[in-house]
Amino acid sequence: PSPWDTPLGQWITQNDPYHKSAPGGARAITTLDHLDENSFLVTTGSGHLFRWKNQSWTLWTPQGLAAGVTGNIKSADLSFGVPIYTLQVVSPSLMLMAGAQGRVWYYFTSEWHEMKLPGFENAIWRNIHWLGNGNVLIVGDKGKAAIFSLYMGMQDLSIASKYHLRSVWSDGQNTYVGGSQGTI
Repeated sequence: PSPWDTPLGQWITQNDPYHKSAPGGARAITTLDHLDENSFLVTTGSGHLFRWKNQSWTLWTPQGLAAGVTGNIKSADLSFGVPIYTLQVVSPSLMLMAGAQGRVWYYFTSEWHEMKLPGFENAIWRNIHWLGNGNVLIVGDKGKAAIFSLYMGMQDLSIASKYHLRSVWSDGQNTYVGGSQGTI
């Protein structure tokens, strides 16, 4: 059965097998998203990405799925290098992910690629949203917001730095952003 088949009100706890190797709660789950009917992805404050499938966890590194990796995974080459705070699965072959230090990645046809957003090197991204046609909207702490294309170009949409933006959603016509102090 899928993890999503849990009857309402009955929760199941699944710890990743590596959680004891991370100091001070660094392995806390920061976000999750559904991948397909049998699996989901979780990201962590230690910069790791895990896939839950067939009742087991697999570490997903920047180089790909790391089946069989066990024990101490503190090595930087097994993480994305910064805390990851947002993940969106558009399809199993297209995913978006972002976190601290302005870092943004997209997964397309079996590879992770990092995007550089000039001027956002210190941003802490909290939510990412696929707009379609290669366009992505991203929001974060201190009013940071941008729309960018996977193919070319970026536009800074930041607002007053006193607002911490946490959520973004669009239906293609209207876009909504939520954050601190009731920001919408």
